[in-house]
Amino acid sequence: MNSWSRFRLALVTLAASAVPAQAQLNAPRAVQLSGGPLVFAVRQGSDVEAISRTGTWWGAFGTLGVGRITACLLGMTGTLVGASTVLTENVRETVLSASYRLLPWLELGLEGEVVRLKSDLGTTLWRLYGARAGVTERLGFGDLAGRADLAVYPVTGVVAARRLRRPVRAEVGLVWTAPTWPVEMQLAYRVESIDFVDTNDLRLAGLMVSVAVRLGR
Repeated sequence: MNSWSRFRLALVTLAASAVPAQAQLNAPRAVQLSGGPLVFAVRQGSDVEAISRTGTWWGAFGTLGVGRITACLLGMTGTLVGASTVLTENVRETVLSASYRLLPWLELGLEGEVVRLKSDLGTTLWRLYGARAGVTERLGFGDLAGRADLAVYPVTGVVAARRLRRPVRAEVGLVWTAPTWPVEMQLAYRVESIDFVDTNDLRLAGLMVSVAVRLGR
C-alpha cells in the first residue's frame, strides 16, 4: 500500500469515527424528572447541652435533569422539642441547588438554603448561600451505590438572630435503584453545622430517608 492509499484509508477511518460523535452531539439531551417524600429524624446538639432538642421533619423533593445539568428543590417542616416547652420550635427548611456533572461520579454547583425557626420567643430566619459538591460511586453490590454531598455557605443573612459564620452541610449514605421499576431509595446521615460569631454553635444531625420515582428519557 502506497502513501496515498494509506492517507485515504486514514481519512475514511477518521470520518467513520467522527459520524457517531457528531450524531451524539446533535442528539437531544436526556431529560429526567424525579421526586418523592422524605423524613429526617434530627437531633439539635449545642455547645450548651441543656438546650439540645430532637424532632422529626417531613418533606418532599424534586429534581429536574437536562443533560449534565440538574436542579433540585427540597422542602421540610417539623419541630424541635426540648425539655422545656419554651425550647420548642417549629422549623421550615427550603433548599434549592443547581449542579453540573463534571464527571460521571462528580457534580459541582451552587446552593441556597433558607431555615425558619418559630417559637414562643419569636421567629428567626437563616439564609445560606454557597457551593456544593456531590460524589456518587457504585459499590459493586447489585444496584447499590454510595453517595457523599458537601455544601459550604460563605454568604449568610439572618433576621432576628445572631450573625453566622462558616455554615456547612454534609451528607453521606447509600442509594438503591430498583432494577425493574423507576424507583430509587436513599438512606443518608446528614449533619449541618451552624456557627455563630460569638458562641453556642449548633449542629443539626440525624438520619434521612427518601423515596423517589424517576421519569424521563
